[in-house]
Amino acid sequence: SKATVSVLNWTPARCGHEGRVRCSWAAHAGTRLGMIAGADVPEGAREQAFLRSAKAREWGTCADLADGGLDLIVAADEDGGTVPDWMVRGGSNSTPLYVMEAVFASGRHVREAVAVHGCLLPYCPADLRADRGVVLRAVGQLGEALRTADETLRADRAVVMRAVGQRGEALEFASAPLRADREIVLKAVGQSSWAMRYADTALRCDRGFMLQAVGKSGNTLQFASDALRADRTIVLQAVGKAGDALQFATHALRADRDFVMLAVGKSGSALLFASSALRADPEVVLVAVSQDGRALRCADQTLRLDREFVLQAVRKSGRALQHADHGFRADGEVVLQAVAQYVDALQYADDSLRADPEFMHFAMEMSGRALQYAHYVLRTDREFVLHAVAQSGTSLQHADASLRADPDVVLRAVAQDGRALQYADAALRAHRGFVLQAVQKSGRALQYTHHAFRGDRDVVLQAVRRYGYALQFASAALRADREVVLQAVGKFGNALKHAAEPLRDDREVVLQAVEQYGNALQFASAALRADREVVLRAVGTFGSALEFADEALRANREVVLQAVGLYSNALEFATPDLRSDRDVVMHAVASHGWALRYAHVDLRAEREVVLKAVARNGRALHFADDHHRDDREVVLVAVAQHGRALQYASAALRADKEVVMLAVGKSSNALQYAADALRDDPEVVRQAGMLQAAPER
Repeated sequence: SKATVSVLNWTPARCGHEGRVRCSWAAHAGTRLGMIAGADVPEGAREQAFLRSAKAREWGTCADLADGGLDLIVAADEDGGTVPDWMVRGGSNSTPLYVMEAVFASGRHVREAVAVHGCLLPYCPADLRADRGVVLRAVGQLGEALRTADETLRADRAVVMRAVGQRGEALEFASAPLRADREIVLKAVGQSSWAMRYADTALRCDRGFMLQAVGKSGNTLQFASDALRADRTIVLQAVGKAGDALQFATHALRADRDFVMLAVGKSGSALLFASSALRADPEVVLVAVSQDGRALRCADQTLRLDREFVLQAVRKSGRALQHADHGFRADGEVVLQAVAQYVDALQYADDSLRADPEFMHFAMEMSGRALQYAHYVLRTDREFVLHAVAQSGTSLQHADASLRADPDVVLRAVAQDGRALQYADAALRAHRGFVLQAVQKSGRALQYTHHAFRGDRDVVLQAVRRYGYALQFASAALRADREVVLQAVGKFGNALKHAAEPLRDDREVVLQAVEQYGNALQFASAALRADREVVLRAVGTFGSALEFADEALRANREVVLQAVGLYSNALEFATPDLRSDRDVVMHAVASHGWALRYAHVDLRAEREVVLKAVARNGRALHFADDHHRDDREVVLVAVAQHGRALQYASAALRADKEVVMLAVGKSSNALQYAADALRDDPEVVRQAGMLQAAPER
């Protein structure tokens, strides 16, 4: 049978066993069949499967194994025709191939199986590999399944788009015209830079396309033509996405000081691929270290042995200490400079410094977390630990056990951070008097007390007075206690989430909650979410609370105007009638232009509305009607507010030099959206390049 032939091709039978399988492998197969059977397969069928596979124990045939798998499928079919559980569990490794072949041989559940296990497409009959629905589902689960799809489907744009979206390298199996399709290739390289190797050669030589490609994935630079790997704009864009992309630039660029300064400013790790002379250039290395302290490891050895240089490096980034010469890790001044910038740099300090009380006091002044890296002797010193936990309460976890049982030390830690109580000795956490003191210091501490105290009214009241959200740790009885809940929501409105159901229908409780935090409205009862006064109070403190109001109030003009005045995107939750109301929409976009996306299509076609929106947020041009994207005044206002709004302009305006100059003047990254001719214009490139040397505005 078809199943038998396929198993012969897959099993150890290919190693000279003439269609037979060794007993150890057969026994394992029987076990796998038993595991696969699961609860959905009748016990009798499972036993039958074991018996069939047991025939293979003494040099049994592959056909027996395949038949054993088929028995399982037939049994499942007879048990109601449901899809076997192992098919929909995911992960092809859990399903032996001979069992799947049995599915294909039986003709049942094939579509479901392929949708979950795309790798099974090669074993489908030719008619299914030419079935668009089956292939779409297969490549959606495993892009590489495109390899064995029918040739007509490898030329189907939707199928290929789905495949490369799942795995970029599936581009290899697309038809030649689709490997030259810009949109498909960009989607593929966005998923994996390696997909670019399968793109049409013309695209790898196309400057405009490669600028977009390296913007998706910097390492696609390796597949660009030699001329483009020497293009400063393209290489900088690539390095900005992936520092190691510099390795694919030409030797001339990697030795160009000005260019490398720009590159390491975008990604410190790019220093590794600069010329040896530039890796010994203090200024270049400091720029790299400022961007990523670990870049010091790429610097020339002479710099890493230079004390003055190392001091400058650790001031830029404390992480650089890890890659400094070991002698500097015992240098107090160098280490303190590093710790001032990055406290965890202490882990790289020499043991002699971490055992020095004076040095560690200086370190703890910068951060109490320094206790984590202190020598054990210091972690047993009471005064030293008291000082540390006053800076960082959770540092208590690094103190000696004796000090974690010291009430004064623990209370000092809890006062700084309530979570510190979890590191206290168990006896303290079970002591009522101590727990009362702890929750008075920090309500968060209630979470880490003994369970019995969560039902202690005095303890819980003290906790929620300090931190309302501690209500979540109280017992069910106290979450139904009106006084406790009122105290909690008065401090933290969202604590309403943890109140008992009847109290979420209590008008006074809900009003207090939404006055403290409007979005607490989502936890109120349906009746109170339809209460006009409650909703007005909620949107008056947090406009986005409109999302949780009853539909009738989302159609109320006064309520919606109040909401969008505080939070413009609340327009999303208004009813369609109000999203068509010009005054409401103008009010929203005047607060934040992005709200234009929620306006009715007719208002997105109104010039005055669009101008007001893009003046507040240039990228709102994205939601404007198409004819406004070709309106020069509208686009100029948009790119003046946000340079990258250029991507939403019409092709004609992306070729307008004045528009493009204004855009790249606001954002150097806007250059990638300019027309091809302007991306090569020296004046435009210079305008963008000057900004790439400095932080983008």
